[in-house]
Amino acid sequence: MGATLLLSLLSVAVLSASLSNATDDPMTTANHEAPVDPVAPSCPERQEAFDGSCYEFVRLKRTFLSAQSWCERGGGHLPFVLNDETQQFLQKHLDPGLDWWLGLAPASQNLTLDPAAPEGPLSWLDGSDVSYANWVRDPLDGAGCGLILRDSGFQWEATDNCSQELDFICEFESGHALACADYNATLQCGSGQVVQIDDGFYGRKTVHYCQASRGTSPSAAQEECSWVDVVDLVKGHCHGLQACQVALDVASLGEPCPGLGSYLSVEYHCKDGLRLLMSKLAAVFDNVTITVKWLLHPFQGNLTCTLSAGDGHTVDPYSPEKSESSMVHKYTRPGIFTVGVECTTSEWHVTAQKTITIQEPIGEFGVIRCYGLNQSGDSTNCKALYGSTLNIQVEVDAGTNITYKVQSGQTVLATATAVRGIHPENITVDQDAQLQLGPGCHQLTLLASNEVTAVDVSTEILACFLEPVGGLEAWLLSSGDELCTGSELRVNVSLARGSPARLLFRISNGNSSVYETREMMNSSLQEFGVAADAQADRLVDIYMKYFPTATFQVSVRAANDLSEMDLDVGSITMVCNSSQTNETNEHSRVPRGDSNVNIKMSPKNPVIGDSVTLQVKDLPKSSSDYNFAWNCSGGCKDGCSTGNLENLEILSNCMPDTFDVAKYTVKASLKNGDSGPERASQCIIVKPKEDLKISISCSACNPVNANQNINLQLTCEGCQTIKWYIVDINNVEDGLKRCYDSKMPGKLIPRSTGTSSLELSSSELKAAESQKANIKVVVLGIANGKSGSDTYTIDLNQPSTSPSSSGFTCSIDPSKGTILTPFTVNCSMPMPSCSSPCTFCLSAGKGKHLDCGNVPAMTSLFLPLGNKKKDYSLTLSATVENKAGFSKSYSLTTQVTDTSSGSNVQDLQTQVSEQVSKLQQQGKLSGTVLANMYQSVSAKLNEGTGGEKEKSTRMEV
Repeated sequence: MGATLLLSLLSVAVLSASLSNATDDPMTTANHEAPVDPVAPSCPERQEAFDGSCYEFVRLKRTFLSAQSWCERGGGHLPFVLNDETQQFLQKHLDPGLDWWLGLAPASQNLTLDPAAPEGPLSWLDGSDVSYANWVRDPLDGAGCGLILRDSGFQWEATDNCSQELDFICEFESGHALACADYNATLQCGSGQVVQIDDGFYGRKTVHYCQASRGTSPSAAQEECSWVDVVDLVKGHCHGLQACQVALDVASLGEPCPGLGSYLSVEYHCKDGLRLLMSKLAAVFDNVTITVKWLLHPFQGNLTCTLSAGDGHTVDPYSPEKSESSMVHKYTRPGIFTVGVECTTSEWHVTAQKTITIQEPIGEFGVIRCYGLNQSGDSTNCKALYGSTLNIQVEVDAGTNITYKVQSGQTVLATATAVRGIHPENITVDQDAQLQLGPGCHQLTLLASNEVTAVDVSTEILACFLEPVGGLEAWLLSSGDELCTGSELRVNVSLARGSPARLLFRISNGNSSVYETREMMNSSLQEFGVAADAQADRLVDIYMKYFPTATFQVSVRAANDLSEMDLDVGSITMVCNSSQTNETNEHSRVPRGDSNVNIKMSPKNPVIGDSVTLQVKDLPKSSSDYNFAWNCSGGCKDGCSTGNLENLEILSNCMPDTFDVAKYTVKASLKNGDSGPERASQCIIVKPKEDLKISISCSACNPVNANQNINLQLTCEGCQTIKWYIVDINNVEDGLKRCYDSKMPGKLIPRSTGTSSLELSSSELKAAESQKANIKVVVLGIANGKSGSDTYTIDLNQPSTSPSSSGFTCSIDPSKGTILTPFTVNCSMPMPSCSSPCTFCLSAGKGKHLDCGNVPAMTSLFLPLGNKKKDYSLTLSATVENKAGFSKSYSLTTQVTDTSSGSNVQDLQTQVSEQVSKLQQQGKLSGTVLANMYQSVSAKLNEGTGGEKEKSTRMEV
């Protein structure tokens, strides 16, 4: 025909404009891309994809022809509903209260020389039959268009009023381009694809397309219509491109349909030509591999590509030697980046794009603030009214796209997200979350995570949800004569609600008062000791100087940040005899010499599964002369009666939990009331049987790096029950302090159950380090009726000597023991200066030398008792010196405890004898070893205060 089409390329290959831009604000993570579906095109933002087409729901009032013309300007048409699936899809997006135009028009024979006439009065705009229908009623002859009728359940209606203005739907078919006169046809493929032309014509094959401005009757003009094949012309300009626009030059083509006017129709498909492979997500400074794969073979000419990483880095141009090539790139800042590649041969021009999200790993937590009760606090002091919101403001020193979680155990209470960690973010713990916890104080965990941080960053928060103080009850446990001897004034206190609370005790007589404060962390019944020692002296000094008898009023106030409540506990009278007043009439506190009442416990050291009998001993008179009243405080079991007999039997099910402490107190009062009651107390701690061997190890604890979390590992073969505890020496109830000893210096707080490892967070380590305190961990293991325990002390106050800096290193085995444990210290010195013998020495402090010699291994060492105030920690100094006087030193830390807390000098004698015999059998007994052992046990020997028999035994040892 000799006619030509004027064709122009879309500017899709201009990488400098469309591919080098990146979003520096990482508002969201990368979208996970679905596999390419040939019938699910990528639709513009305002359109919905279904079955190979894109649909746009247009809320503009137009006549039928005006609506069709509106769709045609974008290359589409009013919709064809060819099956029930399409009908159901449209219904999901339509307003049922509106009418919507459909692509239905009067049936007429098309212009393709097909003699078959359409069935029915209406057909689809392309002339095809209506094989699927959803009519309200069958259409009548003379209908000119069709619509979806409002309030009909989305059924269709035929009408002859096509000039009414309704909302409408446009359908844009994938692989089909339509352009009326004065408009361009757009052929568009996705990333990495190229256009392949299948068919195309210019002219007219149906009377219903592009007819908005016609002036001639279709029936009169259609006999003059024809069309011309333009496949080759379109191929010459669009075939092999990713996108192109076809503009019509009517003057050069002629007019195949002068009466009705012509339109351009092109059928095409998309072919994969270039594939871009890369991760969707990576961290800053990670190696990101970008792979380009060319798929069009064979090709002519050279393959030349340009690649843009999206962050300003461009490789332009480069010629891949193979069909597949890769490069590695590092992103230096977080953001969402579009990576693009453009490849060209003499016959192909293809571009591909993908996005990658670059995140920054999370750093450490910064300042944490809590807001509630119209005040603020840090992570150790978060308070809110129970039922009102608690806001926690958090930030980290690095990280993007962060998810924060507040947890209690494994239960998530609140979450929040932050684009950048350096900007504070609020987390709200609402009423529903608090209902899961209940009122009071709770140890919560704050976690920060994103997709490029391997281990969640965590820290601990103490959150207290307060109620007004209520239900305060208290009563006295002490008698007046006890105060004369300097004993504590013991008071039982409980709260119905309002814990944690501060207790203020007031002990007064006339205008003089003594005040003492205590912390009550929970609402359960607790025993408090007040006015002890110096305070009791002060009271007695004031009153007993003038009066042999004094009565004191005792009251208590419970207060928290919301409210306070006062209660008169009662009065107590001190009647101090004349022996307690000296010649100058000044009070002198003396112990009561007429009573040695005590409680005998059997068995003496109860273990798991034991029952216990408590027997009152050494009463001044016959037990039949007394009434007995038993009281339990601490870890007492509910429902277990204490009774009122001289002997108390505590069954195994009423014993305190393992490692918990229960204190039983007996009050023996003479039935005739001649003198004050006798009192005695006995502490009960249930411990494992120690017939199961278990041990704790830590690979990163020597030394400890407080900037990293550490993991403790348990070795316990066949353990069925595992419980981890942290020793808390600061929050022991007053009345129970005397129950603890060197082996168990504080209350054991349950930490974890059922796992063979325990993780301690960096924040916990830093908190202990700042207080110059160590962390003591205890584990309980139970297997087949056997039980055992182990203790591990995490030393956060080790000397800063670095082995790597000196080359001189030493190790100690075992890592902990008692004063009768034989230790071994091995040292190594990779120095040429030690080619001749060096001198190795070990000391436990200035002037406390333990051993010296030319061998870097010191065996059978008996070490002195560690520092009781530092959990029996002992620091050793090892030194090496050569003949030239060059010396190096290295510090070791271990834990050396006393022998068992219940042992006396006779027990120590037995243990020393056994250890000497063992060393003799091993051939390790020497004068040096015996002297070393003597130094270790001397402190134990010197602390005795017994009679002549015990003194004789100490001398023998």
